[in-house]
Amino acid sequence: MSWLLRFMEYTKNLYTNKTKPDNVPPASKPHDEKLAQIKWEPRTRETMCGFPDGPRKTLGYYLWLVQKGERPPDSSPVPGVPDVVELRDDDDSAWYRVIYLKRINDTIHVLHCFEKQSNRIEKRDLRTIQTRLASLNQRLIREGRNAKATRNDRQRSR
Repeated sequence: MSWLLRFMEYTKNLYTNKTKPDNVPPASKPHDEKLAQIKWEPRTRETMCGFPDGPRKTLGYYLWLVQKGERPPDSSPVPGVPDVVELRDDDDSAWYRVIYLKRINDTIHVLHCFEKQSNRIEKRDLRTIQTRLASLNQRLIREGRNAKATRNDRQRSR
């Protein structure tokens, strides 16, 4: 009987955590993921909330994937506007779009949401996207200058 006890002890040690290499990171848990923040340009969130349930939920899921750093299945770059991506969905009555700027400093900027009757982006919507992108770029430059000035002031006061 002693050989059986020794065998059980031997196999018990084989399948414990002690047999794993020390450099293997622990498995990540879904709630440990860091999601990017979403910033909405004026009226974009309200527009998306006005979409029908199906497209709204699908586009919301796609935004969540973007927050996680993944690429949603029905997305593509907006032609003629660098670093801007469109999320697409449709139902029986219309096409729905959410336009966002690629992730910058863990922030996703939603530039425009709209509903349309065709698969193409109209010139009016392209102008809106370009105007909001220019405004956002100016804001980001001002914020960067303000952050740099604040840092310089702190260093001078030491």
